[in-house]
Amino acid sequence: MSDGRGSWSGPRIGNVMLGPQHTPKVIREVLIVTAVAFLVQALFGLMAPGGPGQLPAIVEYGGLRPSWVVRGAIWMPLTSLLLHGDLGHLFGNMFFLWMFGSPVAEMLGRRHFLLLYVGGGLLGGLLVTAASALLLFFPMATGWVSWDVPTIGASGAVFSVVAVYCFSWPKKTINLLFVPLVFEARWLLALEFLTEFGWATGSVNHASHLAGALIGWLYVRWLRGKPAPGSSPPPPRRPRLRVVRGGDDPVYH
Repeated sequence: MSDGRGSWSGPRIGNVMLGPQHTPKVIREVLIVTAVAFLVQALFGLMAPGGPGQLPAIVEYGGLRPSWVVRGAIWMPLTSLLLHGDLGHLFGNMFFLWMFGSPVAEMLGRRHFLLLYVGGGLLGGLLVTAASALLLFFPMATGWVSWDVPTIGASGAVFSVVAVYCFSWPKKTINLLFVPLVFEARWLLALEFLTEFGWATGSVNHASHLAGALIGWLYVRWLRGKPAPGSSPPPPRRPRLRVVRGGDDPVYH
């Protein structure tokens, strides 16, 4: 439902509101763009499959493949944000973005939020690429990153936003809808990673999630040293003159 200010509030069940109080316009735009990209992905996946046992062409050339990024496929960290494995993958990412990204977007404003979301996804993709390249020099097998298998999804960007939420409002209470569990926001990332590493399948790219959370934390650290978005800079401090007595002539400071 609209609140008359260009944002949308979550639905209610009795006296309980599901989701954020307001959904900023920039969140709705990201949701729409990502949904349209998923429809395009589904269309191209049906029309131009890569062949038996191969990935669709749009995933082949749009997913984040570190071995291709280092060879010049610099678009992959961006295009991979718009691709998803299935409806469940898409819904999970966009639900988290809506839930936790709405208050973050209201706090940061449109420009700073897009900088966080898109920049977090891009930097997260580059960190995953660097980690994949680094692991080539170690004789060890890991399911965290893959050098030559494409990764798709906006999870890294979403984790950046969720991290900003957790570190900005650490005392905020979170109530899970289907699980009788109430906790403070500062524990959300820990619970998410505990669940992910404990029960997630091998198709989850843990490195991108960790990179996104790290970028969100660094963004909060940087933001705390800056004036609030949209605020005017403090007025210049007027020089004060003070007379120090005790000498032959006054001294001004």
